Amino acid sequence: MLQWLIEGAPESEQGTDALVLRMTEVNMSGLHTTGATLYECLFRLVMHPEHIPELRQEIEHTIAQKGWTKVAMAKLVKLDSFMRETHRLSGTTLVSMGRKVVGKGFTFSNGLHLPAGSAVGIPETPHMDEREYENALVFDGFRFSRPFEGDEEMDNKGSKRKYFATASADYLRFGYGHGVVSFPPPIDVHEANVPYSVLGAFLRRTWSRSHFVLCL
Repeated sequence: MLQWLIEGAPESEQGTDALVLRMTEVNMSGLHTTGATLYECLFRLVMHPEHIPELRQEIEHTIAQKGWTKVAMAKLVKLDSFMRETHRLSGTTLVSMGRKVVGKGFTFSNGLHLPAGSAVGIPETPHMDEREYENALVFDGFRFSRPFEGDEEMDNKGSKRKYFATASADYLRFGYGHGVVSFPPPIDVHEANVPYSVLGAFLRRTWSRSHFVLCL
């Protein structure tokens, strides 16, 4: 990352101070999302403790078979679903894919023209849309895993399964479109860090709402 910043910076901004500032900004943007997602998952966990037994059973069974490996992450179907559902209802913003129009502006195929300097974004209303999700306002931690539970060949159906970071028109937390790349586990760094942290918390602690009193 540091080498990319050095190569991409103009000569006037290749000093140590400028590079340190850029690196700090990159670290901030990369780490705060992981921390926020972890907190959201734990918050949903204590609000919906009925998920704990099944999540713990899945985690203990998978770790016993595959160990603490990236392969194991891909098999934690219920945990992955719990995280995706948490993200669906507890995102950090109501608008995704914020962009600023540059150059001479942009004209859509229907003739709508956006002048340079315009700010655009996509509202995340599909996450609450009953046409996209049954009982859209109700938290269902296993909403995305239910079709795959008990399927030993699940990993061969990656094109059908929606992972935590799979982008789609009805799930916009990671953006959507030609420029968006969604990685199934265990490739994406953000997706790999959060499951390790969440499953560790599941295994080592007994959580209750009292743990979050000071945070509310």
